[in-house]
Amino acid sequence: LTTTEEHETGVISIYPNPASDYVTITWSGEVSEIVVTDATGKLVRRINAPQGNDYLLKLIEFSSGLYFIHVENEYGRFVQEIIKP
Repeated sequence: LTTTEEHETGVISIYPNPASDYVTITWSGEVSEIVVTDATGKLVRRINAPQGNDYLLKLIEFSSGLYFIHVENEYGRFVQEIIKP
């Protein structure tokens, strides 16, 4: 499953979902940071100023569960939940 959002935060895609090993995050424009939190809101990973228009987020060391990917760009913040089975 691919989630693509196009609205006030530009175009952002996060796929696949659910994902066991990795998710790909793609975007248009500039992203200032990507933050991953668990279901309780605890910070799991922070990527500052990723280069290019995509990022491969490795989930191998993550425990099974629900996570939220926050993508911050010049338009605001986009949040997408992902499931690691």
